[in-house]
Amino acid sequence: MVDIIPRTPQSSSLLMKALLTASAAVFAAALGGFAILFFLDSKIQNKIEAAEVILAAEKTPEQIDMEEYVFAARARLQDFATVVQERSNMAPVFSFVEAVVHPDITFLVMSVDALRQSADMKGRARSFSALDEQFAVLKTREELLDFSLTQIQLGEDGTIEFQITMQFPGDFFQ
Repeated sequence: MVDIIPRTPQSSSLLMKALLTASAAVFAAALGGFAILFFLDSKIQNKIEAAEVILAAEKTPEQIDMEEYVFAARARLQDFATVVQERSNMAPVFSFVEAVVHPDITFLVMSVDALRQSADMKGRARSFSALDEQFAVLKTREELLDFSLTQIQLGEDGTIEFQITMQFPGDFFQ
């Protein structure tokens, strides 16, 4: 038979007890530190949210400048849209002039006023007969309400320089 001899319990050394106590204290301090950090984090997060609300209500100078720039750009675009909608179509005037100009007449300046429904044109003719033929063509055109010769003079090179004003009906520029 075998005898079991009980061993005497060994007591832990003082160093091991100190290490165990120190590690337990460090563990407890770490848990306490995390708890404190979570508490402070939530407190700081609340302060940040409150500051964001205050800043959202109050505009910075950059935001004010940007807002003014955007509003000015929007106003310019609206003004441009209004101008585009209200502008008259000038193409009929050019088509009309292209169709009625005499070959011996050159128009140098043309000023169209859609509000007055008129066009002022300065030109040069090679001869009086060409100018007379041009007036005859203009008299027969139904697109014109009236036209008048407002200025005439002889040019230096023997040409006739003149200016005419043509009056169109109200719906001509639509």
